[in-house]
Amino acid sequence: MHTLSPLRQTLLIGLSRLYFYTYWSTLRRVLGVPLSRWVKGIPLLLTAVSLVRGWPLPLFILFATLSLLTQLVYRHAKRRSYKSFVADPAPSPDPVPPLLANRRVKLWATGTFSLNDREATVLLAPADYWFVPLGEHIIMVEQVPKRYLYQFFNADTIQKVEIGWLAFGSTPKRSLAITFALNWGPAFADYGKLYFVPDNQKEPPPRHRTVYFSFADEGDLTAVFHTIQYSVIGSRCD
Repeated sequence: MHTLSPLRQTLLIGLSRLYFYTYWSTLRRVLGVPLSRWVKGIPLLLTAVSLVRGWPLPLFILFATLSLLTQLVYRHAKRRSYKSFVADPAPSPDPVPPLLANRRVKLWATGTFSLNDREATVLLAPADYWFVPLGEHIIMVEQVPKRYLYQFFNADTIQKVEIGWLAFGSTPKRSLAITFALNWGPAFADYGKLYFVPDNQKEPPPRHRTVYFSFADEGDLTAVFHTIQYSVIGSRCD
């Protein structure tokens, strides 16, 4: 993260850990109740008790402030799906040859991925990326052991590819953010209906989605980045 200022690095690391612990607390249970409810509920309970019992005003203000901040932190984290992406201000890395067709690259995937009948959002799930000769980029995500979700995009659907850092975990992860128009998932698999669109009626605008690929190796990130870039450039030159 040397291309970011020391202040931004510190803030990004703090945000990354904040997202991780808020998400972790929603999964961890204490006495059958999610830990997140305890974290949010105890300051609220202390605020109510201090008001009812007539405790000193500074204590009431302290508990009320802590309760408000806790609620705001959890609301913000949930709204951001417990992650945030910061683009790298540095120029793109020097070009490297694209990956060979069908060569798989191991990575961690974050975002919403699909099957024909369902979809789910994952955070840093193990995944494989590869590119096929027909021009499709494929990401296969292991949601749970032996159960997979997918996402597909190509030169026609890709909107933007950025290099940066994904804030989630003990440290931000070097990542790609890929934005594309959706052409896969439950919304595209309703075979029980036929639609008639009048000639004067425009099709609805495409839905867009952003997914994140995180890498342990900078070389893999650079190779995947340029593989996607080459496919877009090659398509537009045809």
